[in-house]
Amino acid sequence: MNISWETGVSFLRDFVTSPVVALTFTSVVGYKIYRNLSHRFAHPSYDDEDYKRQGHVELPTPLKDLRMSTRNLAIYNANNNNGILLLALEGVIYDVSSCEDFGPNGSLKELTGTDILTYIKKSAKEEGKSFENHLHGWKNMLDDRFYVAGVLLDYDEGSDGDGKQQTEQTAETD
Repeated sequence: MNISWETGVSFLRDFVTSPVVALTFTSVVGYKIYRNLSHRFAHPSYDDEDYKRQGHVELPTPLKDLRMSTRNLAIYNANNNNGILLLALEGVIYDVSSCEDFGPNGSLKELTGTDILTYIKKSAKEEGKSFENHLHGWKNMLDDRFYVAGVLLDYDEGSDGDGKQQTEQTAETD
């Protein structure tokens, strides 16, 4: 049986373009996709034990609706044993317990338990930045990353964070 080249190509073209082959090919590809997806979801989801085994630490529930004085805020510094870390900025108290930088070994541990306005003024001056921009950056960072825990009862808008009253210069007009 001699089959010419043209006949073989014609037969192959008819075979590949037939509806049966297209349906079979689509079914095989669909089945492979289904198996890959179902295999992916066959694994059980993570639970609390899995997270603990991986080294994740469960954070305490964020505090909210606190109303406290600056003296009481000082209790929640990096040296307290309950793991709750708070700081204040412009009368708003933030729960920063979730950030290691504010913890006992963190680079910002001295800020916890305080009103950080004085720190912001000092660091803005040291870094040659404008106070307003530096304050705005800190405020945005705290608002974006941490829970608001409450308000300071003894916050004074005219204070610089240390309890010292700021003086405003006013121009007198004749």
